[in-house]
Amino acid sequence: MDKYTVIIPTLWKSNRTKKLIADLQECEYVDEIIIIDNLYNGHQDTKIEKIRFVSFGENIYVNPAWNKGIELAKNECIALCNDDINFDTNVFGVIDEKIL
Repeated sequence: MDKYTVIIPTLWKSNRTKKLIADLQECEYVDEIIIIDNLYNGHQDTKIEKIRFVSFGENIYVNPAWNKGIELAKNECIALCNDDINFDTNVFGVIDEKIL
């Protein structure tokens, strides 16, 4: 099973963001989480397993952030997420070659 890179642009406004990140960290199918920090909280110096914080010093908005995240991703399988959702991350385990 291929591993996933998940890209999440955020302004840190949603109360769901921390749960989303925690769920993705626990997911065996996800080995990279790229968080595009559009608020610039200074997280890029933080080292957390699986997580890469990226900031451009300004809000680059959602679609450009996803595009930048794709450029930085180490995996071919990529999931684009919003920061205000939560879902069962085990869904990554049922995606097979036919779906990809």
